[in-house]
Amino acid sequence: VSTAVSPSLADVTSVAALSAVTVTAMRSSTIIALTNAAATTISTLAAVAGATLGGFQMEAKETARVTDIMAASFSSTPLDITTFQESMKAVAPVALSAGVSIEQTTAMLGVMAKAGIVGSAAGTGLRRILSELGKTGGDVGEELRKLGSKGLDMSEAMDLVGKNAYSSLLVLANGTPLMDELTTAFENSEGAAKATADTMNAGAEGGIKEMIS
Repeated sequence: VSTAVSPSLADVTSVAALSAVTVTAMRSSTIIALTNAAATTISTLAAVAGATLGGFQMEAKETARVTDIMAASFSSTPLDITTFQESMKAVAPVALSAGVSIEQTTAMLGVMAKAGIVGSAAGTGLRRILSELGKTGGDVGEELRKLGSKGLDMSEAMDLVGKNAYSSLLVLANGTPLMDELTTAFENSEGAAKATADTMNAGAEGGIKEMIS
């Protein structure tokens, strides 16, 4: 017994139109697996993956990289398909400009999500932080570590990024160990989407077998 969702021709057509990801990429077992794992539709998932690819100026062949990061972040942080979409929509182009990878950006969003800062609030807050800390072209992650090690207070944070983003900066400056841990995990997340879906499918099959035994 399988709980996998088989995309229809209409799904695939909608996916290609929504996300600018090639039809070949849409047929990837990874993106279908994550559709099941994230409990969403293939059109929604592909739109989010496609927009993220576009925001970071990545090629369609990197779809699996994006969906694996998504799967890993959904299982290890409070992020989900909706909050990931809303955050990335605001921050991805600025992260690219600041030289922050998709893995580290997702890690930052994960740290913020654990503190209750999610969705568009997280995206706009992080966008402001990356814009300010990335002005000099230096390593934003290192700048956050320096701020955390010296002990950033509320007034200093507000001076650096303004009243709308200072709370996000405080969370990130104090959460750099977790940020680094998550970044490494996401950099090594190849196969996470399929693994998550396989685990869910195995659980569903086991439950059905137990019911009929």
